[in-house]
Amino acid sequence: DDRVDSMVKDLQQVKNAENEREMLLASNKSLAEFNLSQEPNLRQSRQKLKELYEQAQELMNEVEQNKKTLDSLGGQSSLETTLALLQTAAAQAEEESEKIASSFLDGERTVESFLEEFVESRKLAHLRRIKAEKMTELLTRRLPRPMGGSMPARPAPPAPAYPLPPAGPMPPYPTSHYPMPMPFM
Repeated sequence: DDRVDSMVKDLQQVKNAENEREMLLASNKSLAEFNLSQEPNLRQSRQKLKELYEQAQELMNEVEQNKKTLDSLGGQSSLETTLALLQTAAAQAEEESEKIASSFLDGERTVESFLEEFVESRKLAHLRRIKAEKMTELLTRRLPRPMGGSMPARPAPPAPAYPLPPAGPMPPYPTSHYPMPMPFM
């Protein structure tokens, strides 16, 4: 029995397996020690994650509240009201740019300040005007036409085709099949 055990232990495969086992144990021990050394970082990161999660929850609740508030306010103003406000804001931005130009022409501003403020003001005015025009276009496409409004529900029929009068002087009597108008009595 001892002889078989010694023969088995002397086999190269058994020696290789034993060496591999010892290397794996050493590697496992080293990895375990490294993992244990990282425990404070893990705890700290967990705590930070917990705090960030709580912050995210608070922000989500705040967003939900703001959304509810916006929805309730949005229900109070119609798209037409929003368009009117946008058009008013565009007109105000236009007036502001005109004031900046006037103050420059009056010598109250330097060229640098004029260019900086005027360009920003004009950009704002143009953006608002374009948005108002686009919103007007979208509203006219989206909203159905009211019944009995100024726009007909269907196109008018074509005008009747009457014969054209002669090119020369008109005779004092009717020359076609329509009756002559009668004076009211």
